[in-house]
Amino acid sequence: MHHYLILFLCIIFVFSGGVEVLAYDSNDLSPSFFMEWGCVDFKRLEVNFGELRPISGEIHAISSELVVLKSRSRIIRCHLESSPLIWVNGRPGRLEALRPVAENCYFSARLWIDGDGHVRAIEGFYRGAEVELVEVEPLTTERYRVLVHGIAMETPIRAFETADDCIGVEELQGDIQGTVYLLFNLKGEIKGIYR
Repeated sequence: MHHYLILFLCIIFVFSGGVEVLAYDSNDLSPSFFMEWGCVDFKRLEVNFGELRPISGEIHAISSELVVLKSRSRIIRCHLESSPLIWVNGRPGRLEALRPVAENCYFSARLWIDGDGHVRAIEGFYRGAEVELVEVEPLTTERYRVLVHGIAMETPIRAFETADDCIGVEELQGDIQGTVYLLFNLKGEIKGIYR
């Protein structure tokens, strides 16, 4: 399943604006993998649009007129009255590139809203990696620690925690062998595990 997901993601990005980086080298799950997020300087945008406030969540639907964002179990609908500036993984992008890439595989995003309620910029993030599972350990009833290493066996083992609403973690109970695709949220937590 994860191989089809990766292929689908590659096709979407090639035809939606030429985003340079899609899935990352799973042998390099270093902290810099996450530090690239939020690299756009929105203080400079405030010079043109005034004070901007961010709303973070996942993009569940997007069109030239509307963005549907899920944020903390709330659905937020933001109408687009003008063309907002778009960034995908820290690079200029196109609105179409922020569409959900597959069922339950949503972009994490920050919408930057001006004082009049207009969406002036959208910063979308999609971070994932194909890895080998080492161990899945329950931390609470909703959270787990997932130990992984890159596809090359000599890579160091890394530990990540799941988000409270992580998709696919229940399916790993008792069967942790094999390769999976991890999808991360803005905090560096695993939000989806796909076989």
